[in-house]
Amino acid sequence: AGITKKARELAVLCDAQVSLIMFSTTGKLSEYCSPSTSPKEIYDRYQRVSDTNLWDTHYERMQSELSSLKEENNRLQKLIRQKMGEELNELRWKDLRDLEQNLEEWVKRIRDKKNQLLTNQTDTCRKRINKLEAENNTIRLQME
Repeated sequence: AGITKKARELAVLCDAQVSLIMFSTTGKLSEYCSPSTSPKEIYDRYQRVSDTNLWDTHYERMQSELSSLKEENNRLQKLIRQKMGEELNELRWKDLRDLEQNLEEWVKRIRDKKNQLLTNQTDTCRKRINKLEAENNTIRLQME
């Protein structure tokens, strides 16, 4: 709080453009920037005066990350196409065997899920039939 107060005083008393960024040991951010300017203007001015570029490394890092994400995306799209039965010519025998085993496992899971749903539906229908038969018997007894 004291250093932020001093930064405000400097900005007012000296008519200076002041920007202050601090991180505490717990990672809390504290910042101050003169009212007549923005942090970006201060950074740009600093770059011109000191002949450095603060953004180049950040831009390069972002470009590198973008490039690796594009490669990962392309790899995953190719994998999806292969699993859909496309672009299989590039695969080795072992990869084709692994794909076949995966497909067999997926088919088994799908069949198991389908059988489970059919069993549930059959049980539900049996319960409804039993209930309707019981109601029918009750109505028949009442009519007699």
